[in-house]
Amino acid sequence: MPENARIITLDTATSSNDIAKALASRGEAHGSLVIVKSQTNGRGRMGRSFISSSEDGLYFSFILRPQISADKALSITVACAAALAKAIEDTSGAHAQIKWVNDIYINEKKCAGILTESQINSEHSALDYCVVGVGVNVSTPNGGFDKEIADIATSIYENGAPCGYKTRLIAEFFKHFFGGFFKQMEKPQSVHPPSVQHEFSQYDSEYIKYCIEQEQTISILETCLHTTDDPKEIAMKTLKTACDFYGADWASVIEMDLSLGVWAHGWWHNPDPKITTIQYADEFETLKPMARWIEAMKRNEPIIVLDINDPQVTLEERRVYEKLHAHSVMAFPFGPNPVGFFVVRNPTRYIGRISTMKTLAYVLHRAMAQRKTIERARMALSPDDISSERDVIINFFGSMEICTSAGIWKEQDFKSPKCSRVVAYLLLQRKAAHSALGIADALYPEDDIDPETINQNIRSYMYRFRRSLEPIFKHQLIEYTANGYRINPNINIMTDLQKFDRLWEQAQKNIPVSHKAHLLKRAIHLYRGTVFETACDDHWLVGIATEYKLKYIGLVNELLAILAKYDDYNGVNTFAMQALKLTPENIKAYYWLIYAMYHSGAIELARNEVQRAKSVLTSEEYATLVKYLSQDESLSYSRLIAA
Repeated sequence: MPENARIITLDTATSSNDIAKALASRGEAHGSLVIVKSQTNGRGRMGRSFISSSEDGLYFSFILRPQISADKALSITVACAAALAKAIEDTSGAHAQIKWVNDIYINEKKCAGILTESQINSEHSALDYCVVGVGVNVSTPNGGFDKEIADIATSIYENGAPCGYKTRLIAEFFKHFFGGFFKQMEKPQSVHPPSVQHEFSQYDSEYIKYCIEQEQTISILETCLHTTDDPKEIAMKTLKTACDFYGADWASVIEMDLSLGVWAHGWWHNPDPKITTIQYADEFETLKPMARWIEAMKRNEPIIVLDINDPQVTLEERRVYEKLHAHSVMAFPFGPNPVGFFVVRNPTRYIGRISTMKTLAYVLHRAMAQRKTIERARMALSPDDISSERDVIINFFGSMEICTSAGIWKEQDFKSPKCSRVVAYLLLQRKAAHSALGIADALYPEDDIDPETINQNIRSYMYRFRRSLEPIFKHQLIEYTANGYRINPNINIMTDLQKFDRLWEQAQKNIPVSHKAHLLKRAIHLYRGTVFETACDDHWLVGIATEYKLKYIGLVNELLAILAKYDDYNGVNTFAMQALKLTPENIKAYYWLIYAMYHSGAIELARNEVQRAKSVLTSEEYATLVKYLSQDESLSYSRLIAA
């Protein structure tokens, strides 16, 4: 320890930092140490509390009066973290890692924290003094840690530390701090190649530089994230931060589906607007997941490729990198249950240093989880006639909707027309399994694409659909078998087309008029527009769409005739106008609407509808309407066409 430094030991204090700061303000010597057995108000970074048990922890603060400028104050925290990690490793054999610069972790759980508080001389922009507080969980408390921290906290020893361990740990800490790291702060920084195998095995000046910049970067990002709750905006700021920190030309979230053998890009950022990254992103639809990446994801391990020409990189892997214009790659699985990677392409700085990626991957994972929560809330409304989590109602009239017990998936929110077509085709043709080639031939017979690309594209479409349905349905609606893609037979599916057909069949029977009208109204209510209207002109769907449109027109006209027969003119107006919005070519709907208006005394409105029909219908269709009106003896055709 430095000369004139004192050691002050207290049984209890609000915190060791409070005592050390008070002493420093009264001129206490550089290097003086305050050890407190128990703290009543221990605190950490950003005002967070620090649990301070008297028996199981070590709590001390020391005073520094370094000859450095204020802008280098952060390096003190970094040097302390490095010294503490090294001291823990030397005295216990535990593998200590530095996170967030001021936290020490063992086995991915926090065991120690550092809090640095500085007094700056405003006249000289230099440090007057610094007080560094250190809190260490030496052993696990009896009964374990409190429930609120049990998942994130750990200790150096589980069942009690060896006698005299706290003293040895402090001695080792000061040996490394004052004997090495503190001295380096005033020396020019040397440049050493980073260690890829063991990031925290070196506590050299470059690593300290890396930690300082990491802390600054995270702090800036943390400030930015306070300005938004939008998951996409959070993700984009995080990806931009990754590109800036690592000097990369692209950062992205790559999601993987092992059952389908698909990987696909999610959010991405590239700093150079001249680079058409979207073209690179589209390449993912034709790529196969690489074996090494799959294994790394399963083990929750990073991927670091310093040079794609390295002999350890397989030919298959190299071809993928070349296709994506990658010369080097760093990737880290995001989880807790990894479903993909956070990737930076062609990094130029801190290659092999992965801890910042770990932190950013966590932020991205939380953004993705938040996005799913928002999507789940948006999709939360579900039909009353769904009673089981395996019940699914699919609506095809108008736009496609998939309804589950947890919510409603809407086609217009999916924003993938080709994928929607594939899904609709499988749902409409669900009696058999369909190969990828069979699906492509049915939907796009004119496309000349090689079979491998077709297979990969269909897998990609299935992956996108699964991910979009995931917030409201935990089962696989469409599964892949040896015979191809099929609807999961364990799912109870009912479509609006099936409901419509049943009502139509019942209405054709010889039943009382009142019952028939009831059935007709129910069927008409189901028809919200042409079957899968976004693709109704596609050759594979034209026949189905036309069949149901004609059935609908027939049901509407039958209902209108019944309502008119019983002088329900309001009912005729309602159903006729609704029908004309969906099928403006329905001549009979115009006829019955004009009929109802005429007989209810609204002659002028009836005349307007005659003129409207003339402007909408073809000349042949209008001639047919005129024939109906002129032959109806209950109507005065001359009054209807009078100017």
